[in-house]
Amino acid sequence: MEAIYHYIADELQSPETAMNHFEAIAEGIKTLEIFPERCAIVEELLNLDIKVRRLLVKNYSVFYRFDKDTVTILRVLHQSSSLDRLLFEIGNKSD
Repeated sequence: MEAIYHYIADELQSPETAMNHFEAIAEGIKTLEIFPERCAIVEELLNLDIKVRRLLVKNYSVFYRFDKDTVTILRVLHQSSSLDRLLFEIGNKSD
């Protein structure tokens, strides 16, 4: 999330937008404390028997795992990013 903030604030020269996005993503992640199973499982990984969920916040996808009482954030990516690399990375880490 820090990289997203710095990209928007520094590269796009929009610190206010950067803070708005940062806060929205943080608030979205916080809601997972109450309803962690509300987001859909990423079907492309389900075939590999990997349960990763995706929370959509603004133009970003928050990929996470939920196991018992623990939510683990794996990645936060802009929705225009290719999922191929993420799917490969997550698939390899599941071993």
